[in-house]
This record gives sequence, C-alpha cells and structure tokens, in this order.
Amino acid sequence: MDSTWSYPLRVQKTPTQKKYRGTTRKSMIIRNRNRGIKLVIKYNADGIYVGESSVHLTSYLGVLARTMVPIRYNTWRDVPEQLKDKLWDSIEIAFTLDKKSRRNCMLTLGKCFQSFENTLTVKHILPFKDEPELLKKPPTEYHFIDDEDWNIFVKNRLSEKFQEYREVQKQRRKKHIYNHHLSRKGYAGLEEEMMIEAGSTESIDRSLLWKRAMQKKDGSYDDVVIPVVEKIVSRHFVPKNHIFKHLIWFYLFQS
Repeated sequence: MDSTWSYPLRVQKTPTQKKYRGTTRKSMIIRNRNRGIKLVIKYNADGIYVGESSVHLTSYLGVLARTMVPIRYNTWRDVPEQLKDKLWDSIEIAFTLDKKSRRNCMLTLGKCFQSFENTLTVKHILPFKDEPELLKKPPTEYHFIDDEDWNIFVKNRLSEKFQEYREVQKQRRKKHIYNHHLSRKGYAGLEEEMMIEAGSTESIDRSLLWKRAMQKKDGSYDDVVIPVVEKIVSRHFVPKNHIFKHLIWFYLFQS
C-alpha cells in the first residue's frame, strides 16, 4: 500500500498548509548568519535578556530543541553534553550574547524540548494508542524526526511506567491555578514593555507585573485570579516619588 495513504487519520495538516512561526524565524536567522549578520542581545539591570532580539532568540531556541535534539532522550538531563555544546555553538553563530547566558539558554532549550515531547505525546500518540498502524511513522509535519527515534519514543510513551508518571504530573498540574499570558517575552520582557509604556526607567512593582501577566488579551482575568487582582488594586502604596506614583496608577487602572 502506498505510504501516502497509510496514516490518513493522523495527518491533519501538511507542511504546505500550515506556516510555522519558528521555522520562519529560523530561516531569517540563517539568512542573516550567511551574510555575517548577528542579532545583538541586550540585557536588563538583572542580566536577563530583553528586547526584540530576545524574542527571536527564544523562538530560535524552540526550533533548535525540536530539530537538533533526538526524541529518543526521555528528559533534557539525558541529552549528552557534547550535543549541548553544539546547540550553544549554533546560538553563538546567530547571536551576539554574553557567555553567561548559556545557562538560561540551556534552561529554555530544556523547557522547549519537554514541551515538544509533550505535544507529540498528547496530539500524535495517545489518540492513536489503539491503532498501532498509525504510529509506525512520525507525523508528516515533523519530517526531521528519525524513524528509529520515533519508534523508541512511541514505545516509551505507551509504556506503563510513563503512564504512571504522566498521571502524577497531571495531579501536580491541577494544583497550579494561576496561568500567565506572557507568550515568549517572559517577566523581564513584560517589565521592559511596561516601563516603555509608562515612559520611565523605574523598576515595576512585582505585584503589578503579576497582575499584568495574568491579564488576557481582551483585558479580562480568569475567575480564580480576580480576588488577587482586587487585593492588589486595593493595596495602599507609598510612592517613592511622583514618577513611581504615576506608574502605580497607570498599571492599576488601565484595565
């Protein structure tokens, strides 16, 4: 039977039907690299990378985690140091950044790798656990996944040991009730954005950062968050100066 028709139920969209943001960013970064252009990473007062280039970096790290790290590794800790060195080399080729950033980059790569494996598990393996014929090949949109790696990964994810581990993680997740809406910029990027909006170089109060991070695109909040937001709004601040006072009122009542 022709392989095109072997896995019709699992193939939802082909690469030509869907445009992947990470792949687009990677192509842009590769073009820059070939021209000898590096994106310069800037840092805030706490040494955390921020700004437009940091968004490209975070996205690029996600692409590297998906395309360079074999899914045969169960966790990021299992990934060999030699491969992590190669990942860092790929980052330094495309970006100008402090070598101290390696640790943060590796942490982000680990999270991206874990997220990618979770996506594969939830969307492309568990729904077809009773249809082994559909699990013989990796999803077509992830053409870079090696067949052998895929088979090892599927076997691991369908094992009783992994199912027990997954159940424990689900119970832990239920206890996490506050979900932020930061996308790729993180708290450091959010603080920079808020400081620019307010036209100030003053650091933003952490409670205000948290309030803004919990806010959805339409300005609303999850029901569980609202009581905490109300407490933040009702707090009595003692402004250090008029600029800080302006920041407090700006971010308390903008929503």
